[in-house]
Amino acid sequence: LTGLTAEVAYSLAELDVIGYSEGSWSCTPNAGGGAFGSGSVTLEPGESATCTISNDDIAPTLTVVKEVVNDDGGTATVGEFGLTSSAGTLVFDGGNTFGDTTTYTAELTGLAAGVSYTLAEADVEGYSEGSWSCTPNAGGGAFGSGSVTLEPGEDATCTIINDDIAPTLTIVKQVINDDGGSATIGEFSITTSAGALVFDGGSTVDDTTTYTAELTGLTAGVAYTLAEADVDGYSEGSWSCAPNEGGGAFGSGSVTLEPGEDATCTISNDDIAPTLTVVKQVVNDDGGTATVGEFGLTSSAGTLVFDGGNTFGDTTTYTAELTGLA
Repeated sequence: LTGLTAEVAYSLAELDVIGYSEGSWSCTPNAGGGAFGSGSVTLEPGESATCTISNDDIAPTLTVVKEVVNDDGGTATVGEFGLTSSAGTLVFDGGNTFGDTTTYTAELTGLAAGVSYTLAEADVEGYSEGSWSCTPNAGGGAFGSGSVTLEPGEDATCTIINDDIAPTLTIVKQVINDDGGSATIGEFSITTSAGALVFDGGSTVDDTTTYTAELTGLTAGVAYTLAEADVDGYSEGSWSCAPNEGGGAFGSGSVTLEPGEDATCTISNDDIAPTLTVVKQVVNDDGGTATVGEFGLTSSAGTLVFDGGNTFGDTTTYTAELTGLA
């Protein structure tokens, strides 16, 4: 600027641009200058002064927040989710727990504006897959492929939340009536500490009826009992659980579930075939000599095959046994 007037206080000002440092005016050889928005300089006759102001773009920062909700028995911590970002190595604090939620925080500084930084974490079994949400930036995205691009001076926070999934337990009861039995589910009084069992009406294939009950919203890490009554005429089953290794004796089984697990525990009971023993006693105390064969014993239960008999005094006792009856 030329043709100016000496001894006049000329103002100097510029706007404050977001993402850039606020410079200050510096004038030489004059001592004028001052704040970026309210500087001034007064010139002497013939003076040629230079006033300078510098602005530097501010490196953005990125705060990554991880929330782990363990309200259904889960125990996972931040380390199990393998969080990564192309913005740098994430070093999380020890976490702050409120209720069932633990919040972990890591901060990355000295980043570059205009760069698309990736955000990713592993899919942990038993936990919901979170999605990235960034503020004030609109970045974010899927749990394994999120991203955020920062402006100069921006301090963005990207958050992802994972909640442990309540496990479910399916109880399957099989009643096999292949030897004339007629028992149904109700007679076995099945119980579990996981909750009240409401079985369906059952599905019958051949001699086997399968009943099913489902319990949802359970808690991981809890040993749930499994028990049923011992019903006369039926074999005592044993509990078998899959994919979990739980199970055990018919009256004292148990199963412990992992977050998100959908386990099925089964017990089967088979009606026990009855047996029939036929005893024939022949008393020959008056000179008779008859044996069992002369009496032609028969039964609709099957062919009677008597043993050779056991004689005590004048009485001979013969025995025949029929098994696998209905």
